[in-house]
Amino acid sequence: MTVSCRVLKLARQSYYRWRNDPVRSADVLRAYRLNALHDAHGEDPTFGYRYLAGAPGRVADE
Repeated sequence: MTVSCRVLKLARQSYYRWRNDPVRSADVLRAYRLNALHDAHGEDPTFGYRYLAGAPGRVADE
């Protein structure tokens, strides 16, 4: 572990803090929804925010 942190130029303290605090499922779901919105906007940038506000449910169901 020490060598890996040294090679990646990371502090061991931040690694252990990250390891002891796992990612919550709510954060994963939020990231998935944000990626879906980003993808929907990238496919057709003319979509407005009102259309995209309904997009997460449609994208997640596909």
